[in-house]
Amino acid sequence: MDAEQSTLSLEAPTERSGRGRLPRALAAARRLPLGSAAAALAFLLMIALAIGLTWTGGDPEGDVAGSGVTWLSGVGEFLGNLYGDLTLQVLLLMAVVGLLLERFIPARRQGMSNSLLNIPYSVLVLLFVAAIFPLQLVLAETLTGWVGVRNIFDLNIDTGGSIPLVVVAMLIEALVVDFFFYWFHRCQHTVSLLWQVHMLHHTDMALNVTTTHRVHFLEHALTPIFMIAPIMLLFELPDRNIYWIALAPTMWSYMVHANVRIGFGRFWWLLSSPQYHRVHHSIEPEHQNKNFAVWFPIYDVMFGTAHRPKPGEFPETGVAGIEVSTLSDAFMLPFERWWQMAKGPFRR
Repeated sequence: MDAEQSTLSLEAPTERSGRGRLPRALAAARRLPLGSAAAALAFLLMIALAIGLTWTGGDPEGDVAGSGVTWLSGVGEFLGNLYGDLTLQVLLLMAVVGLLLERFIPARRQGMSNSLLNIPYSVLVLLFVAAIFPLQLVLAETLTGWVGVRNIFDLNIDTGGSIPLVVVAMLIEALVVDFFFYWFHRCQHTVSLLWQVHMLHHTDMALNVTTTHRVHFLEHALTPIFMIAPIMLLFELPDRNIYWIALAPTMWSYMVHANVRIGFGRFWWLLSSPQYHRVHHSIEPEHQNKNFAVWFPIYDVMFGTAHRPKPGEFPETGVAGIEVSTLSDAFMLPFERWWQMAKGPFRR
């Protein structure tokens, strides 16, 4: 039995979202607007802590009186770096392009009420990811340091600023990253503890471009272990020194989540399309644990998890019995599910 099936069986038949197994005070607080405010505050506090740890450049044993000024300067550096490298602007542009395409060539007619959650949640997650990125690298470097080996295979190439060579470098890195993402993603669907974290991304019943960053923050705490450290251990990846080419895989992630009627027909195996990835988010039983690769379906073909989309196949999405509609729902979902798992053996 796979993780989705096994975890869903933990719910009582009368419970839609599994809230009843938490302490009553916590469950009641989550249903109030105050719960979403508390979740947003928790995000901001984590972001502030990460900035304080990685962006201030100050002495951790320095005087307390100057720590506030140091932290504010760190915030300024963080926001300046965030704005200066144009990443957020490009991602915002991709979201707008995706929303326009969804209006003109939608795969399914569906509501956009989920965007009221997805957009503010995505902003908080992107800020969180940007703030903890130095910590992710430190953790990955620490892990590879314990192993004592790094960059076993040198895939670096001298691009010399040549656009064709930079494209090749981008493809090499994307192939490596998507390989490790495939296995991390597959573990998230088949290991019950990990599925509770990843489930948030799949609970969107109206999959669209705003779903792209509907990912629980704990997933980003796991990526150094499952992806960054193993890649550092095995490969020296090439430099991609032309910015817009380097960002292409991230931009494509927006496209594959878009609610648009785009598939690649007989070339479905070459590059992931919105139709191909929508099957991965499908609520239909025959689509469960299929199409894990976010960029290159060839990995699904190689490891037996590919589902070739049929013509006109754009299924409904979501997770049966689970509804997430507020920031507090999104923030607390894995903790609730773990609580249910822990209480399960004692229910009788």
